Amino acid sequence: MDDADIMSVRGIRESDGKVLRMNNRFVRTSPRWGAGFPREESIAELGWGDFYNEDSDVYSILLQSAAVFNDNEIHTLKWYVRGHGNSYNAYKCEFDGVEVSLMDDPVYSKNSRGNYHALEALITVNTHK
Repeated sequence: MDDADIMSVRGIRESDGKVLRMNNRFVRTSPRWGAGFPREESIAELGWGDFYNEDSDVYSILLQSAAVFNDNEIHTLKWYVRGHGNSYNAYKCEFDGVEVSLMDDPVYSKNSRGNYHALEALITVNTHK
């Protein structure tokens, strides 16, 4: 089974509806990423480069996977970004309408320069219901 069979991923820039050129890598059994992750954990690494501009914007990443989420619903990861020339500040993130705390996130904190934060974080979603 390849990544496209496991999870459908689509990204949209909210200001103009532009579909993002997404790069993603999905790992269903995380031990392939090394020690430290439970066997039942799944990892998705998502990326895109369509966000350099002078304005604030919201980037919605639509995720769908019965194998991961135990349903066929579309789940939404939203990044809120302020553009500053060729720099940007990712100041807020939400998953399914609930804000994700970024302040204690080690990846988000590591990738900050002053008041500027990359769109990088280790976001954990519990799919066991």
